[in-house]
Amino acid sequence: MEGTLIKLTHIPVVRRIEYLDSYLQSIHDRLSQEDLEVALADIKRGFEREKIMAVGRGNPYRKGIEKTSRLASYCKALSKKLFFIVALYSELRLTERGLNYLQSNKEVRGRLLCESFSMAYPHLGVLVSVLNNQATRTVTLPLQNKPPFRPLALQYGLDIGQVAFDTLRDLAFGIGVVNWYYSGVKLDRRQHVYLTCHLSESEESVYRVMYQGEWIDADPNDVEVSDFKKVLWGSYLDLTEGVPGSPVFYSAIRERVCHALRIIDSLFDSKVLGLVEHDNELVVVWSEGVLPYLQDSAGMLKSLPPKTDYGNYIVYLKIKERR
Repeated sequence: MEGTLIKLTHIPVVRRIEYLDSYLQSIHDRLSQEDLEVALADIKRGFEREKIMAVGRGNPYRKGIEKTSRLASYCKALSKKLFFIVALYSELRLTERGLNYLQSNKEVRGRLLCESFSMAYPHLGVLVSVLNNQATRTVTLPLQNKPPFRPLALQYGLDIGQVAFDTLRDLAFGIGVVNWYYSGVKLDRRQHVYLTCHLSESEESVYRVMYQGEWIDADPNDVEVSDFKKVLWGSYLDLTEGVPGSPVFYSAIRERVCHALRIIDSLFDSKVLGLVEHDNELVVVWSEGVLPYLQDSAGMLKSLPPKTDYGNYIVYLKIKERR
């Protein structure tokens, strides 16, 4: 999968798949431009409300959230490039591919978005190739362009700027082909992006990514329950300095386990919540709470834990061996 260095230019800044989905639904429903932007603003306010619930900080009614004309233009540019929409008699309409995407479930949407995005832009294929060729399947780069981003990205074979990379990272995370976390503070903050899928020889694979004119077939990484519990328990003891039953932040242990096993957040969530229900070896207990103030950062929405049936965040985990 190695190839020549490809310059990765700017791409439309649509960093969450929810924005693309909302835009396409608005085109399908033939909303006016004003109503389309209102729909996007509703999505943005929803994310802001999540922050407020998590750390008690934010304002879902601030004026900036209402201004979604630029986001709408980015969604339009991306949708056209993906051939999800086309101009017909001076109006935008969904193509057959766009309608198929909109009417599909999440897994099929991920495959379609992989295919369409990687055919339209080389970015995703290059990222998957670069990550696959790293011994650790991970790249570590600045989080806020300090130090300058591009020279460090070039060391990995990524000729890309900070904004384009962050947009690519978030879309790839939304699809499920990568995961990431950040570490450090201030100028030492770094993002660690890693592959969460493995190459496959089957054309029926979950993901298909175009790279230099050829398809890369890949399937998401999975993990046996026994292996998951082993890594979960070891990571928990590291975080608690060997004291069972001590509370740890859910997002902190999820970051460790997902990186160790190269899996996506949702897979961790489903497996750990299964252990909460019952396990013969571990007693796993969750509790609600408020996330620390410092979590209000560029990656906060990504690191939010799942919610209980009552809509509250599962902030802490406590684990003991069953006797």
